[in-house]
Amino acid sequence: QIKINNVKFITECTDYSQYNHIFYRINESIIDFVLYNNVTLIIHHYDTALINYYDKFKFIICNSILIKDELLLNNNNAKINILPPLINKIQNPKKNTVLTFCYSGTIKKSYKSLEMLTLFENLSTNYDFVFYLVYGKHKHENDIYDQKLNTIINKLKNNKKFHIYNDIPHIEIENIMNISHYGIVIHDESIDNKQQSTKLIEYLSHKCIPISYLTYLNCGYINKNLYFYDIKELDAIIQDIINNKIKYDDII
Repeated sequence: QIKINNVKFITECTDYSQYNHIFYRINESIIDFVLYNNVTLIIHHYDTALINYYDKFKFIICNSILIKDELLLNNNNAKINILPPLINKIQNPKKNTVLTFCYSGTIKKSYKSLEMLTLFENLSTNYDFVFYLVYGKHKHENDIYDQKLNTIINKLKNNKKFHIYNDIPHIEIENIMNISHYGIVIHDESIDNKQQSTKLIEYLSHKCIPISYLTYLNCGYINKNLYFYDIKELDAIIQDIINNKIKYDDII
């Protein structure tokens, strides 16, 4: 039985033998353990390039049934458990008096961050709304794209309808979600069909309605079709919201 007082949260380690059991989530690089019998691998998104690495572990925790199915399909013999994204509590916040959107998370090319910000910038010339961009990491994937992304972020800092925040405490992020009516969820198409969006669940816990990239795992949480497959479809949804064809109070 694991007692929370005996659990240590670490980001770096040189001697893993000092621990009775290790729960390991892959970050930037993989670790080759001497022994795998006392290590539980936590998989938050499935990577086909790591199939042989996954096979080394006797215990695996993943965040969706689709990842478990993929592991079993590739004859993984580990004991696999599913732990979906969890929330601390469900809020009942008072929303902003002005229509408010937010995006909270990583920004990068494969998340279509530039296209999303360009869309809202164009809409801001004709419509009244507030947009919060909250990002912790700007993952560089393409020099030209990333330069354009930095340029539009700096430009939007001078637009009164936009509020740009980088690396702020989580309590402040929660405050932004509390006042926001809608939150944007865009993930990488190559992993989004296997990865359950933790941000989508977090938005819902703050009654911030998710407008999300269309995948099986993102569907079925609300009674409106607020799913998109490309920026053109996202544009149509946002314009329907702005023009009151989609009403926040009608969504459950």
